[in-house]
Amino acid sequence: MPEGSPDDEQNPAPEIPSQTVKQSSGEFPLPKGVVIPFLVVVSIGVLSFIYFKSGKPVPKIQFLLPAWNAIVPKMLKPKDHAAVSKPKTLEDIKSLLTDKDRAELTQPLQLTIPRPLDEDEEAILKKQVSSPAQLVQKPKLSAWKKKDFEAMLENDQKKRKIYMGWAYNRSLVKTFDDNYPKAMEAFEHGDYILARDLFFKSLSFPVYRNEVQFHRAVALVILRPYVNDVIAKIATLNQYLLSQSLLIDVRSLSQSYEGLFAVLELHEWERAFQIIGELKKQIDALENRPQGAEVVYPPSFNALDAELQGAIRSEASPKPEGAVDLKALKIDLELKEKAVHQNTTEELLKIQKQCEEISRLLVEGNLEQALDRLRDIEYPAEVADQARKKIAFIEKAFALEQSKKK
Repeated sequence: MPEGSPDDEQNPAPEIPSQTVKQSSGEFPLPKGVVIPFLVVVSIGVLSFIYFKSGKPVPKIQFLLPAWNAIVPKMLKPKDHAAVSKPKTLEDIKSLLTDKDRAELTQPLQLTIPRPLDEDEEAILKKQVSSPAQLVQKPKLSAWKKKDFEAMLENDQKKRKIYMGWAYNRSLVKTFDDNYPKAMEAFEHGDYILARDLFFKSLSFPVYRNEVQFHRAVALVILRPYVNDVIAKIATLNQYLLSQSLLIDVRSLSQSYEGLFAVLELHEWERAFQIIGELKKQIDALENRPQGAEVVYPPSFNALDAELQGAIRSEASPKPEGAVDLKALKIDLELKEKAVHQNTTEELLKIQKQCEEISRLLVEGNLEQALDRLRDIEYPAEVADQARKKIAFIEKAFALEQSKKK
């Protein structure tokens, strides 16, 4: 349209505000407040380039960067809708509550002292474990017969193609026949000390060719199946004899354990807690007896070959921790102790005080602190159930209130 036409006067062009920056198509529009810092940085870059070309050191501009880094993220970061503050008091969710709801929320947590036991507690406190097996069972030993010993000698010599001679074989059979059957007979009659002594004598073989090294390399190798079996029997007897030496202490422990149930039946929790503590001390004393105590062996032990003596000390020494198995009793006492302790007057009064504190916070409307205290309650079960209901109610109300603010 030609300049100065009447339409120009009737429809003047709209005035562009001075704050608007004209953009060509395809350019990236800069957010408000970014233009000036951007120009400053560009200017500094140009000046730095000039200094660099002239051989002068580039001035430090690091002090500007933190300001730039602080400005841009704040301007470009989208609004965080999840940052809505959550309600902290009863007043914040008052509009969501009916009078009945508010009364239910502020109703005190109920705890009776003394309280009735629940089913799980009843089962734990009534359960009674049996006496340790080692104290009621005799060890069992399988016996060799003379023909078994003779067959072992013959077969092993053929297998190794080493023949020790008729006279020496006969002396080995005589050693077996004079001691081993008597050892088994003494064991069957319950004379374990005599049985062990005779087992030692059943290993007292004559030295092969009167040469100790030759005896160990030939005779004891061929006799190894029999020797290993006798050492295992000696180990069994040593372990059983040790367990019998603990019999008095374990019987005392068992009697105290049986007496505990009469106290539990009367719900005398403080006294029951004390008895359980004493029982645990007795168990610790039994389990922590000195380890590796030397077994006093008879002279027949010293008559054995030194290599056999070393094997017996190594393989047949009794293990105090295995003499009496108190694991089942310990587990049972741990469970009983927890159930009893939780029902003592002192512990229930602590929970009652905690319940009163929660009730005060709820009445005052301090829901956030009340919620934290409610989450701490794990026992007793009836109070924990009440606490879970209040937690669910508060969290639901919080969620509804927050959804309204988004």
